[in-house]
Amino acid sequence: MILPSAFTTTLAVYRLTTSPDAVERLRLTHRIVTLIGQSEGEAVVPTWFQGMNPQLGDRSPARVLHEDLFEEAGPRVLAAANAFVGA
Repeated sequence: MILPSAFTTTLAVYRLTTSPDAVERLRLTHRIVTLIGQSEGEAVVPTWFQGMNPQLGDRSPARVLHEDLFEEAGPRVLAAANAFVGA
């Protein structure tokens, strides 16, 4: 997936104004968006991020990434995404 230049510029500005933890969350989110988008179709991505996930204690991946410590949340959400696409 190639990102439009306006989007990459926005990401660059975001990176300069946020904590390293937020940048890592954003990188992981992009990785998962790409993984699910290529496997299941881009229309599935928002539903997956917002839907309750049994592998995440019936919480949405977006909520887990937002509320939990990244060191714990990141691997759990990535594992849930890999399980979803059958990787």
